[in-house]
Amino acid sequence: MFFFPVPIALLVLVLAPLVLPRVERSHSTARGFDGASAVTITAGVLLLVYALTGTTWPARAAAVLLLVAFVLIERRQQLPLVPLRVFRSRSLVTADLAALAWACATIGWQFAAVLYLQQVQDFGALATGLGIVPMGLAIVVTANRIPREQVLHWEQW
Repeated sequence: MFFFPVPIALLVLVLAPLVLPRVERSHSTARGFDGASAVTITAGVLLLVYALTGTTWPARAAAVLLLVAFVLIERRQQLPLVPLRVFRSRSLVTADLAALAWACATIGWQFAAVLYLQQVQDFGALATGLGIVPMGLAIVVTANRIPREQVLHWEQW
């Protein structure tokens, strides 16, 4: 069961180019790979997650330094990975923080549910995975429905 996702991933890799529409980029929108930004943000976030597991201060300090380096690199980029000006929008920052809180709660619930189903209820891996499918389906339905309704609600204000 451990390798079950591998054939699914291979199937997606084969079918995606056949199913997804091809989008041609104009030369004016073509971007190079910003390796310095990609490396600093990836390493910074990974170290931050590692540091939150209760490690010593060097991991936390390294995470902060890498994230600060990312911001400094992005400020100088002509075509940044994350245009920092988007964070001037209070509504965007609020929505991002709400989405972060929701994601943390959801992931925390899934972790606790998996432990409960496997260690308390003695479910196997497949039964546990199927046991949390309703939550995944609820997320998909909600994520596709709520934004439209929220936009309509907030436009009335």
